[in-house]
Amino acid sequence: MNNFRRSRRVGIASLLAIGLVAAACGDDSGSSSSATTAASGTATTAASSATTGGSATTSASATTAAAADPLGAPNPATGTPIKLGFVTSGKSTGIDTSVDIPMAQAVTKYANDYLGGIGGHPVTLDVCTTQANGATATACGNQFVQDNVVAVTAGSTGEELNVAPPVFAAGIPWVGQNNNSAPTLTDPKAFSLTGAIASIAGGATQYMLDNKLGHIAVFNINTAGSTSAVNNFAVPAFKKAGLAYDVVLINPGVPDVTPQMSAELAKKPDMIFVIGNDTFCQSVLTAAKNLNYTGKKMVISQCVSAASAAAIPGGYEGVLQQTSIDQSPDEFDTKQMEAIVAKYSPGASTGGTALIAYAASLGFYRLVKDLKGDVTPASILATILASKDVPLAMGGGNKANCGSKPLPSLPALCSTGTLISPMTKEGKPTTYAFVDPTALFKG
Repeated sequence: MNNFRRSRRVGIASLLAIGLVAAACGDDSGSSSSATTAASGTATTAASSATTGGSATTSASATTAAAADPLGAPNPATGTPIKLGFVTSGKSTGIDTSVDIPMAQAVTKYANDYLGGIGGHPVTLDVCTTQANGATATACGNQFVQDNVVAVTAGSTGEELNVAPPVFAAGIPWVGQNNNSAPTLTDPKAFSLTGAIASIAGGATQYMLDNKLGHIAVFNINTAGSTSAVNNFAVPAFKKAGLAYDVVLINPGVPDVTPQMSAELAKKPDMIFVIGNDTFCQSVLTAAKNLNYTGKKMVISQCVSAASAAAIPGGYEGVLQQTSIDQSPDEFDTKQMEAIVAKYSPGASTGGTALIAYAASLGFYRLVKDLKGDVTPASILATILASKDVPLAMGGGNKANCGSKPLPSLPALCSTGTLISPMTKEGKPTTYAFVDPTALFKG
């Protein structure tokens, strides 16, 4: 039986505008020592009257009309090779996004064989891992400049604000699935295929309002990019919605967060919202389960993996996932992803951060498919800005319009929607609800 069902798109009522606060720059050494900080706000009444808007169902991918073979017709690249940067955290203490690399490499091989590479040129992927360290991340940015990449694509890393400055200074475009730093959300050469932290914060806020919940507790992995994003976007959203909130910062690699969870549950939050990778979320959700927390639980898609599902007592049963990825098995994009992995990286992970890497990588190639002439950072930038209604890879019908700036305060955003779904024990999404939080960030 197919567990994946569509639900109607949900609109968010207008709240007061939220300004962009400049993110403070700082290194993250990836230390496994505990660092917990709580920032609390008290609510009176919610300053919003949420409305449900529109009756459009999530549309099938525009690529559904392609050939029966999900890979499509071969179109090999034959020109001179060019380099494309790819950055992810990689493996370090408490963080492992190494699954991003084989996925990005598989998409690159597919693009070279079936999409004509970029403008007819085959692409060589220039990979760099930040190791969850600010200095190493800066070195990644310098590597991309020295290697003359034509653009940088991003998997999952919390050090974007360290990687990006050298890249932007050299005039190189950046494309990520969920950008998470001030530079990658505001620089004119930066593009976030999804609404990133704005959609994440807005989705969680709207869920609280719709369900008449008043107190949210955010358990956030304490990396520089993630923490600044939460402080600069999620906290203002909670305040404007009149929610009580706590932000609990925990360093990567802390295996047992029971003390932090116990202290937070004493405040009786209505929902805990976990932002981090799968091992981080495993620790947080395990602590919540062991302490018999019965309130709502929401996580981001990077939290979910088969290994963590097996390790968490009861798995992800009933936990809400907020995601930019539609994993419906009957969708063309899902079948295409499975075909690409089977052909170019058999056995590679298709869960957790690997899906983010896939969506960012294929999303980039879709943005630049109309590029003609010389392939340079400038021509890629111009092509992306001119692109319209580009279907996001596994985006559930969401489309990128990178030149239209759907949210002016965050000009890097190419779309603003998010998907929310309850999960099975194994971490499989069930019913998707599409939420567009744009109005939350406008006057």
